[in-house]
Amino acid sequence: MSHLKGYLVGAAASPGGGEAIVILVEPNGDEHRVICRLMGPTTEIRFADPNSGAYLDGRYGPNVLSGTARRAALGLTQRDPDPSLDHPSELHAFLLQRTTEAFDYARVIHSKQVRKGSGAPALSHLMAVSALVLEHGGNEDEAIAALLHDAVEDAGGLETLAEIKRLFGDRVAAIVEGCSESVDEPKPEWRDRKERQIAHVVSADPSTLLVLAADKLHNAMTLRQGFVLFGGDLWQRFKGGRDGTLWHLEEMSKAILQHPECTGEVRRLALRLEVEVRQLADEA
Repeated sequence: MSHLKGYLVGAAASPGGGEAIVILVEPNGDEHRVICRLMGPTTEIRFADPNSGAYLDGRYGPNVLSGTARRAALGLTQRDPDPSLDHPSELHAFLLQRTTEAFDYARVIHSKQVRKGSGAPALSHLMAVSALVLEHGGNEDEAIAALLHDAVEDAGGLETLAEIKRLFGDRVAAIVEGCSESVDEPKPEWRDRKERQIAHVVSADPSTLLVLAADKLHNAMTLRQGFVLFGGDLWQRFKGGRDGTLWHLEEMSKAILQHPECTGEVRRLALRLEVEVRQLADEA
């Protein structure tokens, strides 16, 4: 398959056919998840892992290769509509199962938690952050990590991180860990946690930057709304008070924008964060 732009390294499908998710690894290391329709009787296809050289065996529909080759030849990723399909939305069907599972997982572990500023269910924040990630070009793993970004620090520490890794994979777990202020139990003091998070931004990868920027943006947005409703009493709900909360958001905004890989959609989101934090400081 020399005309492919990357190496076929894996797939997942139901035994009876349906759809398969194929991962293409580009020579530069970028990964693209592609959904392919499975038709006809299944056949055994072997996918080589380009890192280890090992083979991953499985029984998948014969159109996995043709579908992947077609998309690769067209230069399409999972975010692009395929003009050869009758229903382009099928390209994003891969989001449904894993994202639904992540949503249910977040719903359960955060079921008794509410937002400090508004009293809304914590799940509302997780949904909003995931939506911001998707609206700014995020992929499947990034959207799932956004749903789970508070799970480690608010619902179980390292034990929860290990469970996320088992259920949703290494990449999601790495992003969630990168977004966590602390994995320690009990939690360190408030200022220490915030300083650690600011310091760790410099080592964050683009996926983690995207989720961090979306998280802080939604925090700033809801704080502005909370100030309209509660005025200065709002700050009594936060350990850092007004000054500490604004300091943390301002420093996170600066750190993200100064990151050398804060480009494209990540930068656009980070600039929105900068503006929102400035407006919050002016109003509050």
